[in-house]
Amino acid sequence: PGEDVPSYLPHHRLLQLFASLVKNYGVPRYREIDPTLLFAFTYIVMFGMMFGDIGQGAVIAVMGLLLRGKLAGYAPFVVAAGIASTAFGFLYGSVFGFEELISPLWVAPLSNPVLMLKVALYWGIGFILFVSLLAIYNRFSEGRIVEALFDGKGLSGLLLYLGLIY
Repeated sequence: PGEDVPSYLPHHRLLQLFASLVKNYGVPRYREIDPTLLFAFTYIVMFGMMFGDIGQGAVIAVMGLLLRGKLAGYAPFVVAAGIASTAFGFLYGSVFGFEELISPLWVAPLSNPVLMLKVALYWGIGFILFVSLLAIYNRFSEGRIVEALFDGKGLSGLLLYLGLIY
């Protein structure tokens, strides 16, 4: 009993946009972990990683603030994406596409593309591992132990993935 009961998931107004995107994939059941916060965090961080530029990120953030009335619920997302882009711009040393104006706090992406590809690969592997562990936890919490252990998205699938990586 209770498996088909609708879930009520209240979210802070800043997470409403991400919650609506998560609901496109389904609504978490009771005792499952709600992935909305994880989705919001990783989406914004990945945007910053891919579009890291101090100048362009600042323009996005300022425009998100100035146009918050027209953007409505999307304004917090636009501002957060701009801030993440600006932060990664400092890490990359990029200002409006120019990587010679300031020294990067970490690395200029074009100076070491192999490192950037490795970071992206390890980020993806880590994310898949973390999400797989969440899926296993959700199945255990629902009492679906056989699925948690032997399903392709369970422990056996995770071990296969780790074996392929190795």
